Amino acid sequence: MTLSRFATRLNSFSSAPQLFWPDLEGKPTILQMAERAANAQGLTDLDLNFPDHVHGEPEVIARRIGDLGLSINGLAMRYYTNPAFKLGAFTHPDASVRQEAIDLTKRGIDAARAMGADLMTIWLGQDGFDYSFQLDYAQAWDWEVAGIRTVAKHDPACRISIEYKPDEPRAHSLLRDAATTLLAIAEAGAPNLGVTIDLAHALYAGEQPAFAAHLIHRRSRPFGVHLNDGYAKRDDGAHGRSGAPARDA
Repeated sequence: MTLSRFATRLNSFSSAPQLFWPDLEGKPTILQMAERAANAQGLTDLDLNFPDHVHGEPEVIARRIGDLGLSINGLAMRYYTNPAFKLGAFTHPDASVRQEAIDLTKRGIDAARAMGADLMTIWLGQDGFDYSFQLDYAQAWDWEVAGIRTVAKHDPACRISIEYKPDEPRAHSLLRDAATTLLAIAEAGAPNLGVTIDLAHALYAGEQPAFAAHLIHRRSRPFGVHLNDGYAKRDDGAHGRSGAPARDA
């Protein structure tokens, strides 16, 4: 029997906090947002950002979210802890910064596993360029593939899903669409790699999402679908639920 499971990111549940916490002072905590999410009908799982949403022991966070009746679908990497990441995470020209991004991702994978999840979603939005010939394309591509390969090998039992996006925060992302993402996965050559389709990203990359899904299924594995909207060529729409991969029960 196959059950459909639906996850959401937490950030949306901090909006209009007075509607759920009339007396709240300041911003809601991670667990308060999880409590609010638990009231969403049909929701089964949460996706947490790393390191943003993982403060303290991952096992404790997972247990408290479980007490709310929710599971953790996986973690999603965010490369904001070092201002240098603005010029690249896996593709930064400084080797020490690239290594810091890789080490951060490994810690995120370890946290996901400690929470009982087997999915890490990687969005490499900082890896790209803003104008022609800003970087050595061949070198940046090699660094990107090497970084992806390294984090995938860190824990072969953890699925590593790449979420592509055509631009923002960089003017041009290296992994901008399904085709470039599949090429990177093929070159990385790790069996636990797959792809997350974000509908808004696919649409403003000029893709037909169903065809993109076909290509991903043909050449790799679809690990998730983000069901959200956007406005034309901007990713400023409302982020809805993430479609967690179906699990057998």
